[in-house]
Amino acid sequence: MPFYTSDGATPFMLEAGSLPDAAIGLDPGANAKDFEQATLANPNVPSFCSELYPGWLTHWGEKWQRPGVEDLKNDVKWLMDNKKSFNFYVIHGGTNFGYWAGANAFSPTQYQPDVTSYDYDAPINEMGQATPKYDEMRKLLAAYLPSGKKLPEVPAPMPVIEIPEISLNATAAVWDNLPEAIISPQPKPMEMLGQKGGFILYRTKLIGHKKAN
Repeated sequence: MPFYTSDGATPFMLEAGSLPDAAIGLDPGANAKDFEQATLANPNVPSFCSELYPGWLTHWGEKWQRPGVEDLKNDVKWLMDNKKSFNFYVIHGGTNFGYWAGANAFSPTQYQPDVTSYDYDAPINEMGQATPKYDEMRKLLAAYLPSGKKLPEVPAPMPVIEIPEISLNATAAVWDNLPEAIISPQPKPMEMLGQKGGFILYRTKLIGHKKAN
């Protein structure tokens, strides 16, 4: 299986992330300029679009992300017309559980926690159902099939149930539920504390100068 990196189509990102013998995955890459940057970074390896975004994630407090389909159709058409390999990220939405939702941090002061739903406004939604965006992609890609070839029928939607709204009223302070402290001269990763996820509270007493101008 070939190795590749996945980097933004800019000189800085390609220089910082790519490897000499690995293929270049552009994140995203959907025009001639993007692929030219990959060639300039390393003309000796193949390049492709490793992450073409059909939707986007939603952070807490935001409206659900619902990117339009026209830009996506234009990108896919260019990639197909120019015989470029590409990968939808993501084609199928999903769900994160527990502490696995993750977050973005575009600056030291801009922490953006993600909601646990990873529906992503993907062509196949969180429930596994084909969406209008899927229909648009299917119609576009079908136009590139060889003569006489036909796409299989779309599976029927899976049955779902409706869950009534659940109100969460009970609260508990973290400070009142901390386990016994573990003394360590250096911070330890979660695995060394028998923990595979969640949060760790680190505390220390500073020595020397404790204030700054």
